[in-house]
Amino acid sequence: MRAFLKVMDKRIWMVVTEGWSPPTVMMRGEKNKKFSEWSTEEMERENLNSKSLQALFNVVSTNQVKVIFNCEIAKDSSEKLKIKNERPKAVKKDRLSGLAKSFKKILWMKMSRSLSFMPKSVIYRMNLMPSERDVRSMELQDLNKALDDSKIELEEKLKRMTIELCSKDSQIYKLTVKLIRAKQSLFLYLWAILP
Repeated sequence: MRAFLKVMDKRIWMVVTEGWSPPTVMMRGEKNKKFSEWSTEEMERENLNSKSLQALFNVVSTNQVKVIFNCEIAKDSSEKLKIKNERPKAVKKDRLSGLAKSFKKILWMKMSRSLSFMPKSVIYRMNLMPSERDVRSMELQDLNKALDDSKIELEEKLKRMTIELCSKDSQIYKLTVKLIRAKQSLFLYLWAILP
């Protein structure tokens, strides 16, 4: 952003770093001058502030525009953007290392087919071959995924077996009820026949 503003005009960058404030008059306290009373230098300075604000609005993303939307002074908007975009160095470092690892893994996966004809010593010198630790990590990830898949399959089989067992239990219960009823009817028949 700094380079963009400096290329437009170095005075624009100066307004962003030093700031600008509307011209004032000392009459029974300090108050802003009317626009018609401004000198050409004050108007030029205000124009530079407006240009720098416009450049900032064009450079930043829509989320960042929401932060500086109400700013009328370029330095204030620059300060707000600095505060919004600053993060602890540790967080930035972690994110960058994570991105680097994922990029290296993707690059290795894409390049593995095209580099298969090259000797491994050349690939190691190019630092495209993942380290043994990375290879083990990838293998462990694949193994964990396979174990998770087999765990899901086993859980589904267990559910099916449980359902089948429940249906067999209900069949056994029904047969037991029929058997008890048959015994009762036999008992009643025998009781009615025998004196």
